[in-house]
Amino acid sequence: IAHLEALIGACFTVAEKVLTMYRYNKQTWLTAALSLMLTACGSGGDSMTAPTDTTAPTVTSTTPVDSATSVARDSTITATFNEDVFATTTDAASFTLAKSGAIDGTVTFEASTNVATYTPGSELAILATYTATLSTAITDLSGNPLAADYSWSFTTAEGAWQSAELIETDNVGYAAFPKSRLIAAAMPSRCGNNPTVPVTTLGPTAFNKRHSLNLALNDKL
Repeated sequence: IAHLEALIGACFTVAEKVLTMYRYNKQTWLTAALSLMLTACGSGGDSMTAPTDTTAPTVTSTTPVDSATSVARDSTITATFNEDVFATTTDAASFTLAKSGAIDGTVTFEASTNVATYTPGSELAILATYTATLSTAITDLSGNPLAADYSWSFTTAEGAWQSAELIETDNVGYAAFPKSRLIAAAMPSRCGNNPTVPVTTLGPTAFNKRHSLNLALNDKL
C-alpha cells in the first residue's frame, strides 16, 4: 500500500509540473507534446507515409464469357475490374470489338461497380466470331496499367425464324383439290397443235409459286 501511494503521488507531481509548464510557456509545452506524438508514431513520422500501390488492375469477369456460343446478336459486352480504375482511361480506344475489322460502338464505365460496357453500334452478324480487347491504356487510380492487353472471343447465334406470312388467299382448282391451282404447262406436241393443256398442281398454292410443271402425259391423252 505504501508503494502504491508513493506511485500515485509521483504521478500527481509530474502532472502538476506539466500544467505549470503549460501556464508559463505554452509554446514549449506544445512542442514537447508534438515531439512525444511523433516519437510514439515512430522515427519522426516516417512510418506515417502511405504505402505506394504498384499492383496492376485485373479483369475478374466478362460477358459474354470467353469462347461463348449462340450469343444474342443484340448483346452488350462487359468487363469487370478487381479495383477502381480511371473512367477516363476506359473508352472506345481502350475497349474495342472486332470481327474482320473494328466494330463501331460506344463505351461507358460504372464507377460504383467497376464495370466497363461496350455497346455495338448495330446488331451483330449471324454466326460470326468477335474478339473484345481491353488495352494497357486502362489504369487504376494509382496510375498502374493493365499488365497486358486482355482479350476474349465469342460466337453469335444463328438467325431466328420469323412469323409466318400469307402468300395467297384464293382457292382456284378442282373440287377434289380446293387448295390447288389450275395452271397451264407446256406439253409435248403429241397433244396436238395446241402447246398447252390445263393440268393440276397437287399441293397448296402457298408452295407452288405458280411455276409451270413439265408433266408427261400418259397414253390416254
